[in-house]
Amino acid sequence: MARSISSCRALADCEKIRRNIKGLGLEMMNIALLDAKKTRSVLKRLIKDYDDIQIAVAWGYNGKLADLLMENSGKFRSVTFGLNGFATSPDLVERLIGTKNAFIAKADNGIFHPKLYLFLAGGKAEAIVGSANFTQGGLDRNHEACVHIKGPAGGDMFKQIQRELSGYDMLKQRVTQTLADSYRRQYDAARRQRGQRDPILPNEKNGGKGLTSPLAMMSWKDFAAMAKIDPHHNFKRRIKLLREIQRLFASVERFSDLTATEWKGIAGTLGKAETVAAGLDIHNWGWFG
Repeated sequence: MARSISSCRALADCEKIRRNIKGLGLEMMNIALLDAKKTRSVLKRLIKDYDDIQIAVAWGYNGKLADLLMENSGKFRSVTFGLNGFATSPDLVERLIGTKNAFIAKADNGIFHPKLYLFLAGGKAEAIVGSANFTQGGLDRNHEACVHIKGPAGGDMFKQIQRELSGYDMLKQRVTQTLADSYRRQYDAARRQRGQRDPILPNEKNGGKGLTSPLAMMSWKDFAAMAKIDPHHNFKRRIKLLREIQRLFASVERFSDLTATEWKGIAGTLGKAETVAAGLDIHNWGWFG
């Protein structure tokens, strides 16, 4: 009796699985498991062969497959690379400027982390869903696992993937030169010294404008040149002031041994009358403070 009940349950489970497969349209599809290198090989073929390209991926690189993808940018319906974690190449972001239907995405709650690749042409479709990012590691040396699905474009599985891709629309942003430049500066800073996890984009309320100000966008070389020619902040006199403060520090064992007037001068709070009275008016002490 127990064996009979067990057999019935097994048959019921099989029937449930069969209905699920039929509901997804998987009985008419070819499904294969891909590792990283096979994923790269299949993506290369799909980018070439299909007319409609839709991608949403957490991270992207600027390598040979990216070259092929950009050569086929006229086929983009929606291609989106995430910026969370500074793992997407700024060179790739730069290439997306002015590219129709190319976007970046950044999630503030959690991170943007999908790996969805969907390709359509006429009545057929192919998709790759799995762990592989559009990166050198994800498409070569990493241990990845992706499902490759091929079948009729009207299959429910492809419709589900399409709905998932559309769900990211609220996160997508077009790439401008300002955005690309800002991301590159933050990317370089994050690579030198790991700090903030995610970039701040130019249109964000908290801090975005500060990162696109003329001062923030200026290179150190340009800043130094501007400082040297500023008529109100004489570069040579600033250096003389720094040397004077260096002399004051070297003249005593402890900071407390300096006079109160000297303390105020170093802090940049020395008033004009006090400066003259103390014979320190050869410097603009406010520059250091």
